[in-house]
Amino acid sequence: MLTRFPDSRSLWDDWLIRKLLPENHILLAIDQHIDFSFVEEETRDLYSLHHGRPAYAPEQLLRVLFLAYFYNLSDVRVAEELRYNLLYRAFAHFSLDDDTPDDSTLVVFRRRLGPERCARLLDRIVEQARQKGLLEGKRQCVDATVISANAAVQNRKELLRAARRRLFRAWERIDAKTAAETANQLQEEYTNASEPDLAKEEKLTQHLLDAVDAAGHTELQSLRDTVAQILSGEGGVTNLIDPDGRWGFKNKRTPFFGYKAHASMDASGIVTSVQILSGNEHEGEHLPELLEQDVRKGHRFTSVVADKGYDSIGNRNAIRSHGAKPEIPSRNAGVLAKTRFRYRPRKDTFVCPGRKETSGKTPFKGGFLYYFSQTDCQNCPLKTACLGKKETRKRVYLSDRVRESLQSQRSLRRALHDRKAIERTFGELKQWHGLGRARYRGKWRVAIQVYLTFLVVNVKRIVNLIQGRASKPVPAS
Repeated sequence: MLTRFPDSRSLWDDWLIRKLLPENHILLAIDQHIDFSFVEEETRDLYSLHHGRPAYAPEQLLRVLFLAYFYNLSDVRVAEELRYNLLYRAFAHFSLDDDTPDDSTLVVFRRRLGPERCARLLDRIVEQARQKGLLEGKRQCVDATVISANAAVQNRKELLRAARRRLFRAWERIDAKTAAETANQLQEEYTNASEPDLAKEEKLTQHLLDAVDAAGHTELQSLRDTVAQILSGEGGVTNLIDPDGRWGFKNKRTPFFGYKAHASMDASGIVTSVQILSGNEHEGEHLPELLEQDVRKGHRFTSVVADKGYDSIGNRNAIRSHGAKPEIPSRNAGVLAKTRFRYRPRKDTFVCPGRKETSGKTPFKGGFLYYFSQTDCQNCPLKTACLGKKETRKRVYLSDRVRESLQSQRSLRRALHDRKAIERTFGELKQWHGLGRARYRGKWRVAIQVYLTFLVVNVKRIVNLIQGRASKPVPAS
């Protein structure tokens, strides 16, 4: 049964809080400035209004989860500390004589919230920032950060063995006799097999799949299909502990196994939208969806800054479709530099190694073909190294995408400097709030962790902005 959030404290609790707790503590500032009452509205359908045992108020449970992600505590640890930590009790609005939730209550509440509801909770916090006038709505920073899966990495041989063990255990629970007979048969056939280890593991796995198919147990079908995907290499399953995790690369030489958090951040430092991606997904392909999330929430921006991994015609057009300017470095700018032909953005011309300037340009395949004077080229001492056999003048191609990037180098450098803010936010998420590694297994559970951790960091940012604004001197009238 739904229980209302306690709006007021007893005189005794209020006196203790004022007496023992520091007035300037960040948690007390959050309690003062952030309204969490929207949680009851978002979770109303999860409770009966009139039947059942009284439950803990949803807002209190969310505040306890907030503490867990704020201090990077496990459910067991935060439930234990809530029993005797006066600061935690004050923040979650539990009186000294109130019972507090145990860790299993937190697990059930978080599971009932689910990822979609947690995303809405994050949106409600962003909306509060908008109502308080904290969102700037100017330059939007976009980037992704890596989250390592909560699972040991397995090679193919270990993975096949683990898959067979899991399938055998499930089979034994349904039909122990047939499973044991199959196990004995496999042991006899493959104990002295001369094949290499991996080939033997693959044959063992295929033999087991054939035996399961012959037994015809429909209860094993889902697990059987997962094992078959591992054997065939299709579907991307590379770990049984966390089958949703995928291999990706932090950079060209550093692989990782897990997920990515893809975020869009306002110039104020408040993250407005988040996506959860598998490790093998490229965040650049999901930029249009992320910007659509921002627009649906009523968030506006004048430019979008991202690294060169987002450089594509589709992404630039998606940004322009929202009336914003793309501030993305070109992937091909380095290639142009190697040609020794320097582009002059102000004049929109090229200068060759012989210090001659292009005399004109003509449209060509989504860009322009810049050409030099035939007279200059024919009289140039470098022409044998510069021109082809049938060329009478030099031509240089420049795409619209690269041209736009080169013409706005100064503002682009400033934008890329501002983009470091989102990297600092990612560092904060990982160093202080545990987002470098997944707490849970499965993409939907990791999504819950991501949304609630970003909620915590947004709340911190909102309070810091409010306090910073309040501390500024008021100009004399």
